[in-house]
Amino acid sequence: MSLNPNGATSYNWNYSKPDRDGYSLELIGTVVSAQEVQARHYNPGSNQPGAPRFWPDGNPVFNMRVGFATPDGSLKTITFMRGGSKRKSGLHWQLYELVGNMDNLIGKTIHLWTWPANPETGQPWGQGNPRLFGCELADGHFELASPLPDEYKVERLLCNDAVHGGQPTPPAPQQMQTPQAPPMYGQFYAPSTAQQFQQPMQYQQPIQYQQPMMQQQPMVQQPVMQQPQPAIQAMPPQTAPMPQGMDPAVAAAMQSVGAVNVQPAGDPYSIYDDDIPFA
Repeated sequence: MSLNPNGATSYNWNYSKPDRDGYSLELIGTVVSAQEVQARHYNPGSNQPGAPRFWPDGNPVFNMRVGFATPDGSLKTITFMRGGSKRKSGLHWQLYELVGNMDNLIGKTIHLWTWPANPETGQPWGQGNPRLFGCELADGHFELASPLPDEYKVERLLCNDAVHGGQPTPPAPQQMQTPQAPPMYGQFYAPSTAQQFQQPMQYQQPIQYQQPMMQQQPMVQQPVMQQPQPAIQAMPPQTAPMPQGMDPAVAAAMQSVGAVNVQPAGDPYSIYDDDIPFA
């Protein structure tokens, strides 16, 4: 569907062309729509709309367009330049002062009027002599006989020269968050003030850098030279010397059972002593 603010079906209030149908210097109606539409360059002497207007920075220039439900149930619209704090004139500023805020326009019944020429100077309207309007609140409430067309329900409307109409402004693109790299080792991580109050600060694990692994060479076992061990010569068993005064046969028998240092047995427990004389 084409959104067509300047298409074949025009709902514009005709206040400037007496030779065309619907000419009137007054308009009364209840506001049913208020939106911004992209402005076009003036294209006199042509039935085609002018080229869309843009600011030097590339942003579109917008005008205001207000729709009214008239007493007979028809839709009438008026498009005018937007006013600002430095330009306290024109219909935009007059409506702002009338209702307090442009958001309050919907549902208000307003009486608009204009003049065929400047009422103060009598000069015809044109470049250097912009048209003047008057406005006031009026009694009554009027509704449309037919549903409001969709192109009047959007908040902003851009020009679309392909159909000599318009298209709704696309939604503002969401900013993508760039993932933050983890802090480097030894770098202090300081969260923002909002993060400090939203969640406790978490410890950031430092990045561990691994040393490149050197390729290990296979180890070749060197042959071990065995030194010749000297032969152990058996030592002949030592034979304890035979005590003097011992019978050779007894001494040989004792040595055969492994007794060594065989000494002749004395009588250490004898009650006799050389110092004790016989009785």
